[in-house]
Amino acid sequence: MPTPPWYPKHYAEVKADMSGLSWEARGFYNALMDECWRAGGGLPTDIDQLASLLGADRRVTGRLLAEIMGADLEHFSGTSSGLLAKVRQKSGRSSQEFFVNSGELRHSRIDRALAKDR
Repeated sequence: MPTPPWYPKHYAEVKADMSGLSWEARGFYNALMDECWRAGGGLPTDIDQLASLLGADRRVTGRLLAEIMGADLEHFSGTSSGLLAKVRQKSGRSSQEFFVNSGELRHSRIDRALAKDR
């Protein structure tokens, strides 16, 4: 079944998820949610693939994803093993909504909406 052209985005919930993020990261967060929906739930964790999919610079993609995930990318040095495989969590803010499962970057609200649609 094809993914519908729209999805429910509850403003108050998403705004709460993005609290503490920079303006740039908030836009990136929304772009990731949109792409998760378009892709049927999962996005690649490879930094080059993700940047290409989003039409963004690789370094900017890594920096903003690190901010969203509340992670430290200082040890990330390659692409083949996947971006989040080398992410080290740091103290402070971390997204409870974006997560990695079976090698894909996913968003829990998108997964729930897709499950209702099926």
